[in-house]
Formats: sequence, structure tokens, C-alpha cells
Amino acid sequence: MFVLDWPRSELYERIDRRVEAMFVAGFVDEVRGLANRPQPLSRTPAGVGYREVLDHLAENVGWRRRSNW
Repeated sequence: MFVLDWPRSELYERIDRRVEAMFVAGFVDEVRGLANRPQPLSRTPAGVGYREVLDHLAENVGWRRRSNW
């Protein structure tokens, strides 16, 4: 077994870059497409961000107004 011990600030920076890349690559459109399928989703996908984007689309709330992000 081994442990990665990265500085927290570097981890957060990497996460921020990954999330930004997901959105630039069309993550919201992907989630919208899943939500608009002829047969609705039986459950929320477990991947990171799906529930939050579905909530955003359902509530039609701007990203900056989300207080829990």
C-alpha cells in the first residue's frame, strides 16, 4: 500500500481544472440529454455533478445563485 500526500491547495486546483474541463466539454448538454430521454431516468446518475446539474436544470437557477456550491 502507498499513500499520495499532495498539498490540499494543489488537489483543489486539480479538481477545479477537471470540473471546468467537464463543463467546457458539454457536461450540461450531456445531463440535459439524459433528462430529456423518452424514458426518464429511473435514478440519478451517481457520477460527480449529475445531481447538481439536474437540480439546476429543474429549478432554472443560475450557477452563481447556488449557495451550496
